[in-house]
Amino acid sequence: MKKLILILGIGLICAANAQAFDNPEWDLVYDLGSDGVGSLSDIGCGNVNWGGPIIETVYADYVAVDGNNSSYPGGHFGKQDLGLGLNRYGPWSFEMVVSTPEGLYFMPTMGSNWPIFNGIRNSAGSYYQVTSHVGSYNNPGMDLTPAGYDGTQLHTYTVSQPGGGAAADVFIDGVFVTQVSWGAGARNDNYDFYCRLFDGILNVYELKFADTYIDEDVFPYIVVNPTSVTVTENGSAATFTVVMTEDPNVLVTVLVDPNDNYNVTDYFLDSEAPGDPVTLSFTPSNWNILQTVTVTAVNDPDTEDLTEQGLINLISSCTDPNYVGAKQVTVTIVDNDQAFLDIIESGDSTDVVEGGASDSFTVKLHLQPTDTVTVEITDIEVDPNQVKVNGADITTLTFTTSNWNTAQTVTVTAIDDDGAEPDPHSADLAFAVTQTGGSQEYDGLSVPNLSVSIGENDCGMGPFDPFDVSGPEGVPDCIISFYDLAAFADKWLSCSLPNTPGCNSLDVGSNKQLFIDEMFFEEFSGVTITMNPAFKTGETNLQREEPWESATLNWFNVMEDDGIYKMWYECYDIPGWPTSDDTSFCYATSTDGINWTRPNLGMFEYQGSTENNILFRQIGPPEGHSRVHGTGVFKDPMASSERRYKAVGQGIWTASAHTITGMYSPDGLNWTRYPAPICNLFADSQYSGFWDNSLHKYVIYGRAFGGTGRSLGRSESNNFASFDPLTLIMQADENDPPNSDLYNSAALKYPYAPNIYFMFISLFQHDINKIDIRLAVSRDGVNWSRPDQDTPFIPNGTEGSYDAGTIYMGQGIIKVGDELWQYYGGSPLGHDGWELEDLILPGNGRNYSRVITRLDGYVSADAGTQTGYFITPTMLYAGDELQLNVKVNPGGSVRVGLLDENDNPIAGRSIADCVPITGDDVAWTVNWNSGSDVSARDGMPTKMKVEITDASLYAFQFVQN
Repeated sequence: MKKLILILGIGLICAANAQAFDNPEWDLVYDLGSDGVGSLSDIGCGNVNWGGPIIETVYADYVAVDGNNSSYPGGHFGKQDLGLGLNRYGPWSFEMVVSTPEGLYFMPTMGSNWPIFNGIRNSAGSYYQVTSHVGSYNNPGMDLTPAGYDGTQLHTYTVSQPGGGAAADVFIDGVFVTQVSWGAGARNDNYDFYCRLFDGILNVYELKFADTYIDEDVFPYIVVNPTSVTVTENGSAATFTVVMTEDPNVLVTVLVDPNDNYNVTDYFLDSEAPGDPVTLSFTPSNWNILQTVTVTAVNDPDTEDLTEQGLINLISSCTDPNYVGAKQVTVTIVDNDQAFLDIIESGDSTDVVEGGASDSFTVKLHLQPTDTVTVEITDIEVDPNQVKVNGADITTLTFTTSNWNTAQTVTVTAIDDDGAEPDPHSADLAFAVTQTGGSQEYDGLSVPNLSVSIGENDCGMGPFDPFDVSGPEGVPDCIISFYDLAAFADKWLSCSLPNTPGCNSLDVGSNKQLFIDEMFFEEFSGVTITMNPAFKTGETNLQREEPWESATLNWFNVMEDDGIYKMWYECYDIPGWPTSDDTSFCYATSTDGINWTRPNLGMFEYQGSTENNILFRQIGPPEGHSRVHGTGVFKDPMASSERRYKAVGQGIWTASAHTITGMYSPDGLNWTRYPAPICNLFADSQYSGFWDNSLHKYVIYGRAFGGTGRSLGRSESNNFASFDPLTLIMQADENDPPNSDLYNSAALKYPYAPNIYFMFISLFQHDINKIDIRLAVSRDGVNWSRPDQDTPFIPNGTEGSYDAGTIYMGQGIIKVGDELWQYYGGSPLGHDGWELEDLILPGNGRNYSRVITRLDGYVSADAGTQTGYFITPTMLYAGDELQLNVKVNPGGSVRVGLLDENDNPIAGRSIADCVPITGDDVAWTVNWNSGSDVSARDGMPTKMKVEITDASLYAFQFVQN
C-alpha cells in the first residue's frame, strides 16, 4: 500500500506543475514546450494498475449481450459496451465512448491507436484480435491540429479469431476474458502531454452461460434463445430463435412440438393450429442462420388462472447421431379474461436516487370494467416515507370504461433525507383498488407490492473505500478525489518518518473493549485468557404441553422487544413425525424471562380450533412444500416497518429441495416468505442471521460444506434476499474430541460492545452420541478462535437428567441488570436416539432452560495468587475516566498504570500511584492517589500496564465523566 501511494504522490506533484491546464483527474507526464520539439511516439501513459482488476460477469445465451461498466471513482472513459454476436466465434464488436475536458485534445499517435484493445484470451491461451476500428482517431498519420479532437467521440472495435473457425472449449469449459488496456493521451495548445490519473487499468470480463451445455466438440447441438417466453391472450406474440453451433455437414431437422401435457390448446406456433408442431431444417448452407418461431396465445372466453404455463419440446434428428438431442422452451400464457393490473416497470425495475434520478412505471387495467376503478398508490414505509409517487405521498389513478386499457405513468422520486442508509436501500409501493357502482371485478383486488431500489446520497453507512478520507466538510463523501489521494499521500509520508506519534496506535476511542483473546497483550506474564462456563439454573422454562407439541420441541429464538420477552420456536406433533411439511412455528411471551406463556393467537386452525399459539405450519403456496425448519429470527434496524422482523432457515421448495429460505414480518406474527430461496444451497440445522452495523450488510451463519463432517459457514449480502453460498469458517480439528462435528452455530454479534462476535456451537461427539455447547469468539465475524476449546460452555447434565444427551443453544441474549440470560434446549436422548417410541416417553421431552453469564463475562484475563501482568499495545483513547469490568477474589487486587508509547510511566498515573481494586463491579472506576482523571492523555499514544492478583478482568472502557 505504501508503494502504491508513493507512485500516486509523484503523479500528484507532477499535476501540480501543470502550466496551461489544471484538472486533478489528468496527470502532466511530458512537457514538450511551446516549440513542440520532441517525439510524440515515445510518450506513454504508463501502466498504473490502480485498484486491481475490475471484474464483471455477463450471463449470455449465445446471443447479443450488453454489459455496461460504469466508471471507477476518479473516472476512465464514460461507458464501455461489450457485445456477443450471434456467431459465438465472432466477429463481434464493442463500443467505447470517450470525452476530453475543455482545454485538452486527444492525441491520436502514440505508436498505435488509443485506446489499445489487446485481445481476448481463452482458457487455452489463444487470442482473438481486433480486426477493425472505427473512430475519429483511427489513422496513425492523422494531423495533430486541435480541430475534431475535443468533445465526445464514439469508437467501435470489431473482434475475431485469427484465421477464423471455432476455438475448442472456449465457452463451455473455459473462461472467455477480454484484456483491454486503454490510456487517455491528450495535449493542450502548448503541446504539454497529459494522461488520466488512473490510466492503464485492466478490465476483465468473464463470459459464462445461464444454461449448462454439452461440449460442442463432443456433441454438437442446437441453441435456443430465449428458453422462456410470455404471451397474452389477444395481445402481443413472442418469439424464440433456433440456430446450430457448427456446420453439421448433413441435414438436421428440428421438430418444435407443444407438449401434450401442458395446455397445448392455449397457444399456437407460427400459423399452425393450436397444438400442432412446426419443423425447422438446417443444412450446411444455413446452419448458422437464425430461424424464428412465433408463439401466440389463443384468445378464448374462459376465465382461467392469471398465468398458465406450457412447454415446447425441440427435438433434433439427423443421420449423424452427434446431432440428435432435445431442448425445451417454457411458455407463460397470461389470461385476458381476469381483472388485474398490468404494471410495467421501465427496464424491469424501478430504481431511483436520493437527490438524483427518478424512475417510472405504467399502470392499466387488464380487463374492461363495468364501472370506474380507482387505484391508490402509496409508499408503505411510514417511518419515514422513502419515496414520493407523482410528487405526493399518495397518488390516485382513475380508469373508466373507455380509458381502462390506456397506460398511465407513475413517476417515483426518492425523498432526499439527511439520514445515512445502505446503498442501495428499498421501499415498497402498495396498491389499493376500489370500484364504484357495486361491481366486483376489481373492487378490493389484491396487488403485490412493487419494490423500489433507492440509491443513497448521504455517505455515512459505508462500507467506505479506505481512500475516501475527505469531503467538502472533512468527512467521507463516497468519491475518490484528488484531495483524498493527496491526504493519503500526506499521511503515508508522515508515517514513514521514524517515531511519528499515533501512526501505529490502536484506536479504542470510548468504546468498551473485551478480553476475548490476546489482542491487548503486547507483553504479558502470568495472565491467561479464560473461558467462563455459563451458570445453569436448572429451570424448565418451556416444555411440551400441547397436542401440536406432542412429539418434541426443537430450535428456538428469544429477544427482548418493546419491554416484552418474546420467543419463536418450532415443534412437531405425533401425527406429523417424522416431519415433512408439518412443523409448527409457534410464539410465546414472558414478562420476567422465567415463566413463558402461549398466547391464543387465533391465526391457525389446529384440529378444528384456532385457540393455539401456532403462527403457521406451512408458509407460501400450498404446492411449494413450504415447511420451514431451523429458523433464526432477528429484528432488522434498517428495514421498513413492513419488514422489521426477518428470519432465515431451512425451507422446502420442492419435494426434495431443502434450501436456505428468508421470511419477513411487520410484527413477528404475520410472516411472508421470500419468493425464492435467499441462498440456493442445501440447508440443515438452525441458521443465524442479523444486520451487521459494522459491515453495513446482512450476515447469515449455518451449515457449510467442504469441512470435516458437519461444519460452519458464513455469507453476507447487501439486501438479505440474495446470498452467495456459505464460506467455510470453522470445522472440528485435532483439539476437539475424536470423531466430532460442529453442528450449528447460534452465532450473534454482541450488542453491548462493538466488533465482538460469539458462536455457541453444538459439538456432536459421535463416539459417545452426545452434544454439548462450546464457545467461539471473533472480532470481525470471519476469523474465529475458541478459548479453552476442551471445556464446554454448557456441559451435559449427569446421566438421567433432562439435558444428559443433547444440548442445542437457542438464539438470542436477554440483558437483565448486569446479567446476560440465554436459553438452551436439552434432552436426555442422544443425537441418534430420536425414534418416536423413545421420544414420546414422559422423561424424554426436550426442555428449554435458562443459563446466566455476567455482562461481558464470557471470557476474561485471569491471574492466580501469583501476580501476573500485561502491557497493551499503544492506544488512542477518548475520555476522562477508565472503567473496568472486574471481579477480585478475597485477598486479590488489580492495579492499572498508564505508559507513554516508549513504556515510560505517566507521572501520577503509574502502577505505583494506583489505588488497588479489590471489589466486584461491571464498571469499576480506576483511581490513583491524585484522582481518576485521565483526560490529559486523551488522543495521545498511550499504553496500559495491568497487574492482576487472584482476579478476573473482563473489559475496560474510557468514558466521559
